[in-house]
Amino acid sequence: MEISHPEEADLSGILAAASAAARADRESVILTENDLRARMADPRIDPERDLWVVRDPAAGVVAFAEGSLRQESRSALYATRGTVHPDFRGRGIGQQLLERQWARLAEFALEHSNLKLVMGSRVQDNQKGAVDLLTRFGLKPVRYLYEMEHNLVEPSGPGGIPHGLIVRLWKDRREDQAVWQAVGEAFRDHWGYIQEPFEAFEQRIATQKINPETSFIAWDGDQVAGGALNDMGAMARSRFLRNTGWLGMLFVRAPWRKQGLGQALLNCSFRMARELGHSHLRLTVDAENLTGAVRLYEKTGFHIAVTHILFHRPYQPDHL
Repeated sequence: MEISHPEEADLSGILAAASAAARADRESVILTENDLRARMADPRIDPERDLWVVRDPAAGVVAFAEGSLRQESRSALYATRGTVHPDFRGRGIGQQLLERQWARLAEFALEHSNLKLVMGSRVQDNQKGAVDLLTRFGLKPVRYLYEMEHNLVEPSGPGGIPHGLIVRLWKDRREDQAVWQAVGEAFRDHWGYIQEPFEAFEQRIATQKINPETSFIAWDGDQVAGGALNDMGAMARSRFLRNTGWLGMLFVRAPWRKQGLGQALLNCSFRMARELGHSHLRLTVDAENLTGAVRLYEKTGFHIAVTHILFHRPYQPDHL
């Protein structure tokens, strides 16, 4: 086996290995070429230091791993992901990739001696091999996320747009900065939230992981009150294993909460997903969300489909 940084010729092999792994693990999302190229262009990722592939002499690319530093004023999370083709699991590949990611975190520690650094990873609770690997490597569960699903055959719940607000599709790209700032404010107090740079936000729009033409923004005059940033339509069908639309981010800023705006934005998203021919709508939410989001989603017909586990390990020098 050879472990190195990816080259252009590796892209098809990465996609094939990731697809096989996603299907074996019953994940909702598969990695597309657009998404992979977006990650390689993400300003938080250095492809020659944060991306890894494992090549088998006969089979080609059999594993892929990535990491990105998400930095705040006093701390930073090195968020890692990895995937190993099902036929090559149990051979220590995941361990070797984690060791390289930990070594990369050590480089960050030298460059950012003032920051408290943490390695983080996220896996589904049914991925027993990955859970065991992370545990052996010293990462511990710190939080749980629910991946919830709504069957669009079911009717939408009641809930009109609150008085004085206007909800419209987000088609004017001049609004991008205002929407990004509103997202940051709405999630500022959420556990573990680190706002992505505006450049990374724009990158997600460019690859339609956020699709403005299927997303809704609520306005109170010239202020963003909330929004539903969605991933629906043709691009979504290419990255989801079922005919599923994705509600990537539902947010309501504090002054406009408890007025029914969240329900109204959900209803707009339900209608859009049906018009585009999706059979289901999915989202992820913090299991311990303090704003009552889980209750809202359950009330509107969502059920828990998958539980994701967030693992963390604080960085300590000279310790693997």
